Amino acid sequence: MTHPTGDPLADEGPVFHAPAPERLSAILTHYEVHSLIAAGGMGAVYRGLQKGLDRPVAIKLLPVEGAANGAAEARFRTEAKAMARLSHAHIPAVYDFGVASDYRFFVMELVEGSNAHQIIREGRMTPDLALTLLSQVSDALHYAHLNGILHGDIKPANILVNHDHVAKLADFGVARLLEQPDEGGEWAPMGTPEYAAPELFLPGVEIGPAADIYALGVVLHEMLTGAPPSGEFELPAHALRLDPRVDTVIATCMRQEPEERYPHAEAVRAAIDAIRFQPRQPDAQAKPVRHFNVMRPGRPMPRRSTARSGAAPAPRPAAVVRPPTAPPRRRKKKSSSGGLLPTFVVLAALVAAWIYYSKTKQPRPPASPPTPGATAPQR
Repeated sequence: MTHPTGDPLADEGPVFHAPAPERLSAILTHYEVHSLIAAGGMGAVYRGLQKGLDRPVAIKLLPVEGAANGAAEARFRTEAKAMARLSHAHIPAVYDFGVASDYRFFVMELVEGSNAHQIIREGRMTPDLALTLLSQVSDALHYAHLNGILHGDIKPANILVNHDHVAKLADFGVARLLEQPDEGGEWAPMGTPEYAAPELFLPGVEIGPAADIYALGVVLHEMLTGAPPSGEFELPAHALRLDPRVDTVIATCMRQEPEERYPHAEAVRAAIDAIRFQPRQPDAQAKPVRHFNVMRPGRPMPRRSTARSGAAPAPRPAAVVRPPTAPPRRRKKKSSSGGLLPTFVVLAALVAAWIYYSKTKQPRPPASPPTPGATAPQR
C-alpha cells in the first residue's frame, strides 16, 4: 500500500492496529484527526487539521512498539528533523514533533494528490510529466545537499505529486548528515535495493551526494518505462522515440564510479530542463542505442528488461550496476583523394612522355624528285 505521503507503509512489516481517528484526536488535543490515510509496520499517517491555525496537516504516528525499537525511533526522529531543517517548495514542511501517550508523532504539510509510484502503476505518467517531476525533485535534492543532508531513499513512492503536478520529495527516514558520514555498508539495508548506488554495497566507502544522483537516473528510467532497470537493459530514448539526451541523463546518473556522475543535483536539473525547453536534437544526431548491465554479486545475469509504461515492477534483490565499456570507436575512412594521387602522377608522366616523343619524332619532308636528264652518280 502506498499513500500520498510517499511512504509504502505496508511494505515495511506487519501492519499494526492504528488507533481510530477519534481516539487520536483525544490524545493530540491541538489537532482534529479526520481520517486514516494508510497504516503499516512503521506507523500510520492521518489526515487532520491544526486547530490553532485552521491548517490542513498530515500526522505521522510511530507505533508504541516502534518506540521500544531504538533503530525505528531513530529513523522516525531523523525524518522529522531532516525535513524540519529544510524549507523548500518541493519538500513538505514539518510543523511539529512530540510524544503523547507513548506515541511518537510529527505533523507535516498535507499534500493532496498522489505519488509518482501510483501515477506509474496507473499508466498516467507521460514523458513530459516525468521530466517535469524529476526537474523539481533534482532542485529539492540539490537544496538538501547544500544544507548537509543526504536523502538516501530516492524512489517514485517518495515523490509526492499534488493535483497541480507539483512534486514534493518526502520520507527522509534514512537521511544522513554530510558532516557525519557513515560507511557505505551500514547504510545500504536502509534504502531500497533497486535504486541503491553500487558504492552502498561496498564496506568502508564514504557515501556522498552521488548516491542520491544515481537514484535519480533509476527513477527517470522507471518513470519512462514502467519499471526500474534490471539485468541488461536498453536505454529508452530510441524505443520510445524520445530526445536522445534522455539517455545521456540516465547513463550519466547511473555511472558505476561516483566521480563519473553529474557533480551535483543542480547539474541533473539543468540537463533535464535543457531537454524540456530547448529544441530537440535532430534524429540524425542521435547516438547509437547503448546498454547498461545491472549486476548482482553471486547471482546469474537476469534477462533483459523489456518493461514499458504501466507494467508492474517485480521485486528484486540488492543490485549493483556496472555500465559496460564504451563501444569501440569507428575508424574514419581514408580520404579517396589519398588513393588516387599516385594514379594522377603516373598519368601525368605518361602524357608528358608522349608529348616529348611526339615533338622529337616529327616525320621528315619527302625527297625532291630527280631532275630530268640527270644521271645518278656512279659508284
